[in-house]
Amino acid sequence: YPPGDRGVDRIMRIALLIVLFSAAHQCLALGPRLRGLAERRLGPAWPVELLKWQLVLIYLGAGAAKLMRDPSWLVLSGRSALYGIFTDPLVGRLDPSFWFDWQPIFYIGGAFTIALEMSAVLILTRWCRWWALGGLFLHLGIFAVLDLGMFPWGMLALYPVLLAGWFRGRPQAPMTDGVT
Repeated sequence: YPPGDRGVDRIMRIALLIVLFSAAHQCLALGPRLRGLAERRLGPAWPVELLKWQLVLIYLGAGAAKLMRDPSWLVLSGRSALYGIFTDPLVGRLDPSFWFDWQPIFYIGGAFTIALEMSAVLILTRWCRWWALGGLFLHLGIFAVLDLGMFPWGMLALYPVLLAGWFRGRPQAPMTDGVT
């Protein structure tokens, strides 16, 4: 249904195809556990890296499109582009008459959005988890003030790939047979 597609549908379809062909299901399968077979704890790394590349392209594309379409994302005078989106009668939840005098908040939010999107290459570095915290705030903010359906939740569904290092236990030293 193209009019209802906000982009996240396609993003999720691509992510599901990556997972489908990754053999990730073998790490979570109950069959071997129930039959007493050895469980596979690790899967291939390429799906995670490919999903990270997908997110880099999505965020860089979104940031570049915002800057090319509307330079008021970085302007510190007049009406902020973010204010226009948040008060849009079709998707925004904020009252334009109340929030008009609060433009500095929208200037800061717009600059944060552009900075986050244009710095998406950090996803490919050791700073990935810290970048992802900014993305969490961005998408929770989108959920709070915009009516975009499943978009914020669809994007956040990919964030375990970015935050995985904080959720896994610390690697343990290999087991030895007592010989030093």
